[in-house]
Amino acid sequence: MYSARQKLHELAKRCGRDPKDLPTIFQNPHIVTLVFDYLKEKDSEEMPALLFDWNDAGFNDTAVPNCRNGIEGQTKASIIANLLANGATNYRNQDILFIFPNGLTIGDWYWNLVTNLPWAKHQNGIPDICNHFLRINKISAHTGNTDIENSLSVLY
Repeated sequence: MYSARQKLHELAKRCGRDPKDLPTIFQNPHIVTLVFDYLKEKDSEEMPALLFDWNDAGFNDTAVPNCRNGIEGQTKASIIANLLANGATNYRNQDILFIFPNGLTIGDWYWNLVTNLPWAKHQNGIPDICNHFLRINKISAHTGNTDIENSLSVLY
């Protein structure tokens, strides 16, 4: 059984980085465990994944709770429903890590944002919906190496 610290070091090793050079979201032991467990469980080519570090302030910018811009339907739940409708799997139903069957479907979801979720993108003067938004790619099933890229720009 790995401790959270050991999982962080193993994840960093898979990424070819020092643990302190990983995005700060990986200082959260729950997030490290979630990603580490997924990578250990899935020794297939089933990737890429999106990791959301939700910013609740981005959905509570008005007096209307949990609705971005105070508009009903502009919610975290609607983004999650859109992810699922576009082929993602909600890993362990924790609304944090979403697995896509391949790179094409994740790319399609990115483009889908512009059309179906324009309100989820960055808006001046309003907190963003995510603190971190990462894409995780398994480089090869044979090596187990992993690449983590900051994809926050997708939301800008």
